[in-house]
Amino acid sequence: MSTPWGVLCTVLLAVLLAGRSPAFGFEITNTATVDYTNELGMSPASVTSAVSFTVTSGAPLLVISKSVSGPTSYWDGDSIEFALTLRNDGDATAFSVTVIDSLPSLLGFGGSATVSSGSMASGPPSRIAWSVGDIDAGMTVNARFTVRALSPPAAFLAQVNDAGAWSSESSSATSFTVDVWRTAPGAPPGLSAVAGDSRITLSWGTPVTGRYAVNGYRVFRSSAAGGAKVLVASVSGFWSTGWQDSSVAGGNTYCYEVRAVDANGGMSVPSAEACAPFGVTPPPAGDVHLVVTVTDAAGRKVKVILDSRRSSAVLSVSVAEGKAAVSVKTGEGISIVLSDGTRLSWDTRNAGGGFVPNGFYTITVTSTMPDGRVKTASDTFALVRPYEKLILSAALVPNPAREGVWMAWKLSNPLAAVRLKIYNLAGELLLKEEPVEGAASYRWNLRNLQGTRVVAGLYIVVIEASDPIMGRDDRRLLRLGVQ
Repeated sequence: MSTPWGVLCTVLLAVLLAGRSPAFGFEITNTATVDYTNELGMSPASVTSAVSFTVTSGAPLLVISKSVSGPTSYWDGDSIEFALTLRNDGDATAFSVTVIDSLPSLLGFGGSATVSSGSMASGPPSRIAWSVGDIDAGMTVNARFTVRALSPPAAFLAQVNDAGAWSSESSSATSFTVDVWRTAPGAPPGLSAVAGDSRITLSWGTPVTGRYAVNGYRVFRSSAAGGAKVLVASVSGFWSTGWQDSSVAGGNTYCYEVRAVDANGGMSVPSAEACAPFGVTPPPAGDVHLVVTVTDAAGRKVKVILDSRRSSAVLSVSVAEGKAAVSVKTGEGISIVLSDGTRLSWDTRNAGGGFVPNGFYTITVTSTMPDGRVKTASDTFALVRPYEKLILSAALVPNPAREGVWMAWKLSNPLAAVRLKIYNLAGELLLKEEPVEGAASYRWNLRNLQGTRVVAGLYIVVIEASDPIMGRDDRRLLRLGVQ
């Protein structure tokens, strides 16, 4: 039996093509996994002596293949049809077979599905569960379902799809890659704002076009960095990459964003922000109140990392050296560097001490000046965690056992919930225990649920672990001999 394992599907940022090539192209790798259990389908044990034994058993071998009909490059909104073929190449039946297809972030379930065996359902976030049931040796079943190419969110640069941990005695996986292009044009690059005697001059570069040609731009303005911006100008023409703002007043700082507009009315995500002080006097001397916070994709405050006073404002913040997607293991921290050289670390926990789920997060630095003015700087990133085995190791001591046996395990998260079960070869449950949180071992006195000492023979020990915070499950099966 192979060790339980899960599959991660990684969405990689494709290189944007030059000129009039599509905007925001993302290469998506989609992976389906097979999960099945066969623990009660083994042949009876053949005991050769009191201290040694052998188990003979046929084994299922599930092989899954996956394909996509039509082209491999799509615009957001297009439908894509997937085909799955599952075949049992082993010499025994696989019981309770489920095929899981967790779609990457830029694909959504379209709703239509046909299967040759079993049933299919969808669930959040975009997971297809194909319940095949039992599949005999040599049997082949098929499924088809439709998904939809989605438009990436404004902050999307790269994302990792967590397929979850699916416990099994044996698994196989198959994957393929498609490209999804965003219909809207790309953001205008290189925005700059320069203050003159009576106006602020903006300039920017030509953007990458999307499905339709770019024929203009929209200019938005706010009175503070990171503030809510309002439309102040519409500029016509693809090559009209500049504008002058003469409605400015001395003593203020103005911040701008520019969006490209195409012939179909589609609008790009905002350009990078550019700010320019217009006749601004130096801030008064005194302490600056500095607060560093973490917020989630919905704007909810997750945790305050720093609350202190400094001699000057922080103008920028960088998370993990500017990476758009930050991959960390449980217990690792994410590095944060402020423009004044201050280095911080976020342990990916919320204010209550629990680990936060994968998703988009924003680190925001708020500097409150002595005169009450506020400056903000932020950096948004995708938090992802690679799949880690929850049960790192498991052992039975002694084995074979005469008076009792210690079941020991090591978890990647010591606080995960552990469940212990012991079966005889007839599939009868002899023990069911849930050790206290944090325990790493448990002693079984070789007595069943009725308190009777079990007879000599072979038994199956099942160690299960669940981490609800991280959404992971794992299981380990061990053979125990009793004398």
